[in-house]
Amino acid sequence: MKLTPVLLMDDIESSLLFWREGLGFTVTLEVPHEGHLGFVILVREGIEVMLQTWASAKADAPEAVLEGKGQPTNLFLEVQDFHSVRSALSAFPVLMPERVASYGMREMGFLAPSGHPVWIATRV
Repeated sequence: MKLTPVLLMDDIESSLLFWREGLGFTVTLEVPHEGHLGFVILVREGIEVMLQTWASAKADAPEAVLEGKGQPTNLFLEVQDFHSVRSALSAFPVLMPERVASYGMREMGFLAPSGHPVWIATRV
């Protein structure tokens, strides 16, 4: 079994710096939609994340798009080199300053350009 999050957003281009340079993911598939990227697949170390625009999702399967329902997906990434990843993401808004949680993880939260909260963590 495999679980891959699909993160819906207004535009993909503004999020690529966060995912590629910040977190070290590689784009393995790009699908254009109306002159922009409509869908991409990113991978790193066995992790896969899909980014799709609202417009592309509505064009593909309008009945499945529940825009405005719920809240953004929160992603929790356990990383090997916490300090390097923290440094690479330093240009992005911090949601939660670095801390050591009661369950033994050093963690910090960032806001991706798409509005999705992304937490990085490593075991203490």
